Amino acid sequence: MINKPLHMDIVTPDGVLFSDNVEELKAPGIHGEFGILPGHTEYLVVLKTGVLAYRKSGAWKGMVIDSGYAVVENDNIKIIISSAEPAEGIDFKVAASDRDKVMNEMKDLSLDSPEFAKLESLYHKAIVRIQAYEQFAKK
Repeated sequence: MINKPLHMDIVTPDGVLFSDNVEELKAPGIHGEFGILPGHTEYLVVLKTGVLAYRKSGAWKGMVIDSGYAVVENDNIKIIISSAEPAEGIDFKVAASDRDKVMNEMKDLSLDSPEFAKLESLYHKAIVRIQAYEQFAKK
């Protein structure tokens, strides 16, 4: 039996970023990475900043996503997130510079300061952008 493909919509406050059929999805949930294949049970999960990967026509593609939700129902996946960036659009030098700048700003701060927490989030985003670039865009 051949499974029908999954239909995935990725929606941000700016509108629909992606709407197409995919064969498989891997995404960063708050309790760890999860995968979705055709025939998956209904599912609702909170997403965290990380790399979302999907397979289309046998090839894996990826993007960096910020927090949000994923809903799976009847082979339809709706990803509702605050922002996303395709891996192919990431400039490695900019991402590495952002990481280094944030690390430098964090080094003299107290771990419990509000500024440290804000910078830690920016640092994580820079690391995720580097990972997505290396996994999906590096030539």
